[in-house]
Amino acid sequence: MRSERPLHVGLIGCGNVTISSHAPVVSEVSDLTPVGVADPVPTRRAEALSILDLPDDAGFTDHREMLAAKSLDYVVVAVPPSLRGPIIADCAQHGVHVLSEKPLATYPAEGEQIAETMAKAGLKLGMVHN
Repeated sequence: MRSERPLHVGLIGCGNVTISSHAPVVSEVSDLTPVGVADPVPTRRAEALSILDLPDDAGFTDHREMLAAKSLDYVVVAVPPSLRGPIIADCAQHGVHVLSEKPLATYPAEGEQIAETMAKAGLKLGMVHN
């Protein structure tokens, strides 16, 4: 059963796809409340914060800081595929559902491990396909 409050969303990775797609969509969907972004590049982080109308303190240089500081229902993971596995594992440890950009991983076995990690945690894992 879905909660009555909007889902709290975080964005991990503030590259072009986040700036052009994920952030604008999250900011416009009434059932979603953006609560934080994580990216090591200050200018990209600031751009995402601006699109989402979030204060500077909602931006984090490291996704682990955001996972620890914010109450998140799910995150969008939009980082290079070689970085996704450990980030998604961190999300699982914090009980946060994940929507990942494609491809999920660079090797099938890695993708299978990511899916198993989320399943064992009882969390949903989705992938964006355009």
